[in-house]
Amino acid sequence: MMLDDVEGKKLPDMEKWLEEFKGKLIALFGKRLVLFGIQGSYGREEQTANSDIDVVVIIDDLTFKDIQSYRDMLDTMEYRELICGFVAGKKELLRWEKSDLLQLYLDTKTISGSMECLKNMFTNHDVRHAVLTGASALYHACLHNFLHSRDRDILRNLYKTARFTVRMKHYLDSGSYVSSMRCLERILTSVELEILKTAEIMDGNEDDETFEAYSKMLMEWTGEVIRQDGDRIYKIRTLSENDIPEIRELFRSTVLNVNNRHYTQEEVEDWASCGDSEWHLRELLATNHYIAALDGVGNIIGFSSMNEDGYLHSLFVHKDRQGRGVASLLLSEVEKMAAEYGVSEIRSEVSITARPFFEHKGYEVLKAQKQRANRLLLTNFLMRKRL
Repeated sequence: MMLDDVEGKKLPDMEKWLEEFKGKLIALFGKRLVLFGIQGSYGREEQTANSDIDVVVIIDDLTFKDIQSYRDMLDTMEYRELICGFVAGKKELLRWEKSDLLQLYLDTKTISGSMECLKNMFTNHDVRHAVLTGASALYHACLHNFLHSRDRDILRNLYKTARFTVRMKHYLDSGSYVSSMRCLERILTSVELEILKTAEIMDGNEDDETFEAYSKMLMEWTGEVIRQDGDRIYKIRTLSENDIPEIRELFRSTVLNVNNRHYTQEEVEDWASCGDSEWHLRELLATNHYIAALDGVGNIIGFSSMNEDGYLHSLFVHKDRQGRGVASLLLSEVEKMAAEYGVSEIRSEVSITARPFFEHKGYEVLKAQKQRANRLLLTNFLMRKRL
């Protein structure tokens, strides 16, 4: 049950090891086994010789006697010293603090069973809260360590923990959850990339100058994340005809300055001209439920819509508010509307620019198509999400 050497040590053959573990769980708990999964470095396939095996086990009606039996089972497994992870009862899991539970849900690779019961529990607020909580804890620990302990190993562990806050922040900003730290490194830029790289190279033996520089970088980054959180507290309200001038300007500016990445200048100008007709905008407001996200002073920074048939007509975010969670918040709100309308699926005609965002949110492409904007036919995608 071994794989290749890593750092001079042998790693478990995880396929065989997980199959054995699953068999013993089923024998022990039978149909009460809700979920068996794996997370951490083995779940991301980024394990090293020193990696723990983080297993996730969820049991229906979990008792202390079950925990005793589970511990006895763990003692029969090879690599017992590496096994750790998360175990809980299903009822307790469903009442868990959601920003904490979110990380478990996103990170767990299912081996047996399902996490379907958690699928629709999370909102953009939970993601934001997870980022803020993580950054706040890191900020405090970094300053405390610099002022009092001056411990290089503590700082190294803070950087390892910071990787998860970086990853969750990227999810909040982009709507895309990237499990692999290696893949995340290929996407990120600037200081967040430096956080990941520093976590890799720290060994706990840094000199005073390096210790100070690394402490400064972590303090400044977490401080900025905390301060930015105030910009993410958006209010939602329903739009009316009185808002037409503001939504027309936002629509036009977004198309011309954001969608021009994937469409020609002639195409975006034609598309933007669709907002010139006040009659057309009044008709859209009359036949769809439009909502807006507002900043701290009440300005519209994004809007979206849903109708009773589950058709999502619009989702536009101000060009200066891209990547700050506005689109995720609006999409979450209109998806709630669709669920309240009782539809089984949501459909939308999505631009080339927006397609990756919608795919990361669980939408699938049904077909590529050409749709008339004003005079011109533009490429977009008919997409669907089953509720």
